[in-house]
Amino acid sequence: QNATILLQCSADDQLIVQSASDFLALVLSHETSYLLEKSNIKHIFIHVRQSLLSVKDDNASDVIIDALKPLIVICSRQSGTFAISFLSFVVKTYSAQERVLWKLATYVSMGNPLAASKRLSNMSEASSDESIATCKMRTFLSSSGASASDTLQHSLSLAESIRDMWVLFKLVRVAFQTSNYAFACAILEKRLVCGCSRQQSFMYLNALTKLARGEEVLVMKGAKGVAESLELLSSCNSMLTSLAALEQNSKFEFQLEFIRLRLDTLNLITIARSLSVEILMTEGTLSSKNNRSTLFRNNIGKIFGLLVSRYEKMYRLWGLHRCQQTRSTLRTLQAMCQLLSEFTKLGSKEAKKSTATTASTPTSKSAAPKYDQNQSMNMTLSKLRDNVLEQIMKKPKQKDHSVSLASGLVIVLDAILKCPCPFPSGFFQMKHVPRAIVNISADPNILQDGDHDLTIDAKSRAEIIDVVPGLATKVILSGWLPDKFIQTADVAISEIIAWANLHYEGQLYEEDDAVDSDVGAGNDMTVGVGLDGGGTAGSTSLLAAGKFIMPISFEPLLQDGYYKVNIELGCRDVRGGEWKIPTSSPLEVIFRVDDEGII
Repeated sequence: QNATILLQCSADDQLIVQSASDFLALVLSHETSYLLEKSNIKHIFIHVRQSLLSVKDDNASDVIIDALKPLIVICSRQSGTFAISFLSFVVKTYSAQERVLWKLATYVSMGNPLAASKRLSNMSEASSDESIATCKMRTFLSSSGASASDTLQHSLSLAESIRDMWVLFKLVRVAFQTSNYAFACAILEKRLVCGCSRQQSFMYLNALTKLARGEEVLVMKGAKGVAESLELLSSCNSMLTSLAALEQNSKFEFQLEFIRLRLDTLNLITIARSLSVEILMTEGTLSSKNNRSTLFRNNIGKIFGLLVSRYEKMYRLWGLHRCQQTRSTLRTLQAMCQLLSEFTKLGSKEAKKSTATTASTPTSKSAAPKYDQNQSMNMTLSKLRDNVLEQIMKKPKQKDHSVSLASGLVIVLDAILKCPCPFPSGFFQMKHVPRAIVNISADPNILQDGDHDLTIDAKSRAEIIDVVPGLATKVILSGWLPDKFIQTADVAISEIIAWANLHYEGQLYEEDDAVDSDVGAGNDMTVGVGLDGGGTAGSTSLLAAGKFIMPISFEPLLQDGYYKVNIELGCRDVRGGEWKIPTSSPLEVIFRVDDEGII
């Protein structure tokens, strides 16, 4: 409540307005229920309005508008009432200042495209001013899909007044983010590619053209266009791979991983659809036989589950250094693969033996975040889950149950193929995540005789640490995060965390009679495996200059042998989100447990 008062500071105190806006946006993104109360909406709206009205100078007005951007976007996203009220105020107050009007409308459309589309649909006339035309283009691209012929032609006519190639490229980025692939393809082919003079830029723009064309084909043709779309996306992947080889600075890691995941998803959807069509054509007569198709049907749900894990890994690795829209897109695509995994598992042998197929699936019960629900793909997934998946699960199983499952799966797959795929804005950020420098060392308190000779494993290049059987073991993680890692994080980092996985590698001596199976289950222990492993192995505060020191403890090891420890470094942001931190080298260490060394 008190922070909103700071929004009314004059233009001379623009830094205070910027700080207050950033702070409120951060709090509201964490406390999503705050704007459910009309009194809270009114409170923020009044102070945002007063902040804009207190500025008379045009230059100062631009500064204040830019400072209020994060607050306007988050409030519009969480409250349709705020978005409509704010747009009405903007249209009424700035009708004679088109540039200010459309700049503010652009920010509202970023958070609530539907509200902007309804309120501004009758203000779509062309403008000779390039900055106004640009804002109009961004608003309409965010508000409604440009795949319809009339909307596409209107968008292209607005773009004709723009001569700056960089502005056109920024509009192409917005078109990708809002799934307006027809507009993006038209601008790339007719305006940008033909005016390109550098080899790398030409290859990059051509790759984007093929990517836009491939996604447009899917939206227009659905399952009939999968083959053509895969060819175009594969060509895009090849061009980006060539660019990555020319650059040699890891700038295209995110782009390549996203394209490869998209290709794998489409290939798997094609296989799943072919298997379902086969069941429909044979009327389920072959579904119970042990043949190749049955084997594929039993395993395809697990493969979709692997895609879920890959999207999760991508989200945890790059999400901290990408914007909210990118994180939302990755979560949405992960939810899509999760739904397909649940659906395809219904026809597997495991599902037939189980009475609760999806009861343990978190996505079947948990609702998507507020921002994710506004995406067309998430709306489609929600309808498919309610109208198809749950209806099939409620039906009593009959002899033709496999046929009904196949029919439902074809409906789900066709709907997903024709739904415009959300595209992350982080795809256009040519940067890699800086890597942390980390060292693993033995705890001096557990070293025998206070001496420690450094031994390196020849195969894994990991350090070997001698451990006393029956005593707790501890290693020390020390290192530092590059300044760029901290500065480019989208959300402030609060602490450093780590996950550790310890498993038995082998016996000490070949002549020993012991075999791997002799090792007790207690020694094959796991500590905080992965990001969903139920906790972390250690956490510590971030020191000055990005340095950190973290002890990681392990339970006593009783059986002689070699034990390998894999450690993943991560961080926790101020909202409580957990992210992976890439390191310059793998974090591995080997414990050597030998009771013969004890006197």
